[in-house]
Amino acid sequence: LNRPSAFDTGHTLVHLAIRFHREDLLATLLSRIEGGGSGVKRVPSYVAPDLAADIRRHAASTLRQRKGTMPCPYLNEMPTFTLPADIEELPGSVQEQLLEELLDRDAQRQLEDEPPVINWSLEVTVHLGSRLHALWNRSAGDCLLDSLMQTTWGVFDRDNLLRKALSDTLNNCGHL
Repeated sequence: LNRPSAFDTGHTLVHLAIRFHREDLLATLLSRIEGGGSGVKRVPSYVAPDLAADIRRHAASTLRQRKGTMPCPYLNEMPTFTLPADIEELPGSVQEQLLEELLDRDAQRQLEDEPPVINWSLEVTVHLGSRLHALWNRSAGDCLLDSLMQTTWGVFDRDNLLRKALSDTLNNCGHL
């Protein structure tokens, strides 16, 4: 921090929180912006940062390098983050609070408005009882790779593992 470029003119607190990987501060700052949500979210990776760091390390350890003409990185595990079925046994108010912390209700409404982008199939939603939910995202929600890490491992990609893998692939395979 003891360098002139650490706090360049024109940077907001949001810029600094992003630059110094302070997702806790970023969530607080973004929640205070008009229309930025109902407050600070307490998602599992914020509540248990040590466990989230362990999960991120494990995810990084599953990244492999493909051999051959296209040396792209790949993950050798395919997890899917799901909420435990036991949540349905919790009192309604606890369920609602839990879902309020994890889901982005505004995004959900937008995605389900006519014409619906998600949950449009009655066979899946009604007959099979399965629905897609929009998870709250620490940023603008516009990074598919960050969302992918959140939905597969249940943590935010603070180390930009997937972005780095994509960047390496594009750099190493640009000649193809």
